[in-house]
Amino acid sequence: MSSLLGFSSLVCIFISIFGIYSLVTLACERRRKEIAIRKVNGATVRNILTLFFREYALLLLVSSLIAFPAAWWVMRRWIEHYNRQVEIGFLPFLLIFVGVALCVAACIGHRIWKTANENPAEVIKSE
Repeated sequence: MSSLLGFSSLVCIFISIFGIYSLVTLACERRRKEIAIRKVNGATVRNILTLFFREYALLLLVSSLIAFPAAWWVMRRWIEHYNRQVEIGFLPFLLIFVGVALCVAACIGHRIWKTANENPAEVIKSE
């Protein structure tokens, strides 16, 4: 049962990572022209990366503020049914937040770096 739970957890994590990557890819494709115009107007790749990092950091923060208390409450109710109870600490939530933040940063960094280094003239001309 433990190995089945571990496997299904890994599958859920990979599905989440692919979802984050596809969300960032879709946002990049929709905003290619905006990125090109920003580059023409003097924005650096670092400025564009910062713009996207700030946007997705806000999404991550809001989703964590909703999901973590809900998860804590559900786990607390689940643990109440056992004779031997453990305390739910802050560390697992912090590790999950850092892991998701690193995953989001890697996805954003890869896609935005690739999009921001395209020739702006070609991007504007192609659309």
